[in-house]
Amino acid sequence: GYPQAIGAFITSALLVTLCGVTGSFERIVRRLPASLAAALLAGILFRIGSEIF
Repeated sequence: GYPQAIGAFITSALLVTLCGVTGSFERIVRRLPASLAAALLAGILFRIGSEIF
């Protein structure tokens, strides 16, 4: 319900803030293969482009 959604939002906000403060997000991004990052970006751009047409 609504309380669970609020709790999930607050929890995710705290985790994102913690990743930013500790620098762990940067370490995760460095370990991510460039080909995987490019594929994720291509998937997002393909969806946006296909909605235009």
